[in-house]
Amino acid sequence: MLGQTGHTSDSGQWKRQRKKSISPLAQSSDTGKGQGEPRAMHVGQIGQEWATRLLKSKSYEKSRMEVMMVVCQKEAEAARLKASKMEEKLLEQSKAFWVLYAKHNRLLKAAKEADDQAQEKIAELEEKAARSEEDIAKVRAELEKE
Repeated sequence: MLGQTGHTSDSGQWKRQRKKSISPLAQSSDTGKGQGEPRAMHVGQIGQEWATRLLKSKSYEKSRMEVMMVVCQKEAEAARLKASKMEEKLLEQSKAFWVLYAKHNRLLKAAKEADDQAQEKIAELEEKAARSEEDIAKVRAELEKE
């Protein structure tokens, strides 16, 4: 209400002073330090510094990602090389086991054949022993008759 009746007070002066401090020619918060740089230029410089930092961080991130890609590629290549070496080693072991298996099979067959031959020989000897006993019994019977 006081403003409508034409009343002037300190509030009008305060508004004028506030407008001066907000104006683009107003100095930055570092005014007491001898830098006569206007605030608008200071804000522009901050924006420029921010953009520079953003570009630097972007290029840093890009280079960091490239390094990570190179490291991953090297690790993948090492893993492939290790896998191929393991495959070669497993193939060599497989061949060695097949050789051992073949030798084992031959030995088993030879042992089986030897066992079969021994069984045949035992059967022959038993038959021979039985014939000998028969012959001995016949000879005894003849001797007893005489």
